[in-house]
Formats: sequence, structure tokens, C-alpha cells
Amino acid sequence: MSIELFENTNHKGASLFTTNVDRKNLSDTKVGNNPSSIKMTKDKDAILLFKKKNWKGEVFYLRGKNQIADLGNGDKKGKNGFGNSVSSVRVTPFTVKVNITIVTGDNGALPGNWSSRNNATADINTIIKMTNDFFDDEKALLKVKLSDLTFRADEKRFRMSEKEWKSIPASWKNAHEIDIVFPNTIEGAVGLGKFPWSGKFCLVSAKRSSVDGMARTFVHELGHYWGLSHTSKPANIMTQSKTGKHITKSRLKDAQIEEIQQKLARNIARKGDRIE
Repeated sequence: MSIELFENTNHKGASLFTTNVDRKNLSDTKVGNNPSSIKMTKDKDAILLFKKKNWKGEVFYLRGKNQIADLGNGDKKGKNGFGNSVSSVRVTPFTVKVNITIVTGDNGALPGNWSSRNNATADINTIIKMTNDFFDDEKALLKVKLSDLTFRADEKRFRMSEKEWKSIPASWKNAHEIDIVFPNTIEGAVGLGKFPWSGKFCLVSAKRSSVDGMARTFVHELGHYWGLSHTSKPANIMTQSKTGKHITKSRLKDAQIEEIQQKLARNIARKGDRIE
């Protein structure tokens, strides 16, 4: 990785290389709290620029090869209003924890095609790995960590009706984690993700798709959870599953990654979800 920040526009003045080094506060560096231009020389480069210290406030996300002569100039690939106000930078992934519930029938029946709890647990771990591979390939600077996996008997929620999927029991939730529930089926959907203003959980049907399909739905619903809307582009992960591509062939746009990181940085509706 080779990312160089410059104190002044047009890549002039004091400079600072950020090579796998996150900076919570740029004020004690050569460029201070006002780097105004940047050079990124490798395809795998990715960086988050924040207006506030400690990776807070407004976010500017960049990936791939870039030479931006003025970070505050939208006409020069910068972001209007962002010049001379970068206070912290991040080049390594933030972690978010997920708390997963697998809903069984009252008789112990497992959802989907799972034949045993060990089989279900193995598939969940595969889904987490595929999710992290996706974020890594997209250079999204995000990593998902499985915190808890619990099997809960609930006949009503084993087959989620529209009434049932509007909320989940408080006992199924963990503070500062993303709560994700795998029922057998969801009325009218293969997954549901609550937007930031309407709840804090996601649902993924275990019945209607393969493990690969569940992994794609898992990432898609996390996108909704972080505020992303559907798109009509087949290669985008936010395309609905019936028209979307396999998770390994799906993508996120720069603006979508920036929106996700913005939700986590502002800590309003998603307070505490991001682990630093």
C-alpha cells in the first residue's frame, strides 16, 4: 500500500505516508489537520478520511489508484467542502459484531435444509467468511465478527409472517451488535433489513436458497441496515436476489461504501456498532 497525504493542494508541502497505519489525530503529524491533496499508487489502496478526530464526522472514501490535487474540489475528484479539514484517517478495517439467532420449531425442527445444529453452525461460519471475503475484495474497510450464535425455539417466528417480522423479542438482541435472525421462511421475502430509522435487526430466510445465496442475502440486508437502497444494476450487491449475481461476482460502488462508513461514523442510529 502506498498512500501519501500532502499538506497543500497540487501535492505540495509537507507529506505523510500512511502504510497500514491508522491516524486518530493528524494534528501531531507533518501535515496537521489540513491535508489538501493525496496520491494513491496501488489498485488495492483504500482510505477513509474523516473531518473529526477519532474517525468521526463526515467521511470521504477513496479506493484504487488516485491522484487528487484538491481534496475539497469536486471538479477535481475531491469532495466539495472537504478541503483543509481532514482530522483523522483509516486504512485498516473497522469491525462490527453480529449476534445470530437460528429459529427452530417448538419440536426442535431446524430451518432450511439444515440436518443438525453442527451443520447449521458450519454454514453460518461459511456465511461470515464469505461476507468478509466480499468486503475485503471490495476494499470496504469492514470486517464482520460472529459474537453469538443461539438456537431459539419459537413456532410463530419459525415461519415469519408480516406481523411477526416487524419486531423481535428484546431477549434476542445484544447491545452494540447487529442482531440477525434466520427463520425458516419470511412472508414475501428471502431477507429483510431494517433501515437506520426503523429498527435494528436483519432477517435471512434459511429455506429459499443455498449457503452462497444466504451469504449474498446476508450482505444485502446488512446494506439495508446501513441505509443502502435497492439498485437496478445486476452486478451490485443491492440488486434484489432474483436479478442479482452470485456474491463473488457482486460489487459495491464507492458511494455505497462511503454511505455505510458514514452511518457508522456518525453514531446516531447505529451507535456503538463499530468497533475501533
